[in-house]
Amino acid sequence: MADRFFATRQIPNAYVSRPVSGDVFVWLSVIAIAGTLLSCSFLVSARRHFQAVKMGYERESLREKATGLEKDIERLQLERDKVLSLDEVKRRADRAGLIPDGRKEVRRPGS
Repeated sequence: MADRFFATRQIPNAYVSRPVSGDVFVWLSVIAIAGTLLSCSFLVSARRHFQAVKMGYERESLREKATGLEKDIERLQLERDKVLSLDEVKRRADRAGLIPDGRKEVRRPGS
């Protein structure tokens, strides 16, 4: 009774092949192209983002440099005003011996 479930000879089966539709290749191509475009757009977007961040850091460092240079300009203008003040000019002229001892006052032209 157990022999009836086993074949005693080999049965030749035909290979079954399923025809592949051309639409599958079209859809796979469309999906591949869309995925490529999407991933490339993400890469471009990320690159632009990192460039914007880098430019922000550079702009901030340039702003700090500009602030430092403005402070230097202000300091130098104060030093120039101090050096060119009338009292300082008189004192330096006296030290250099440009003002005779009898006359310690500098006359301005036109006064």
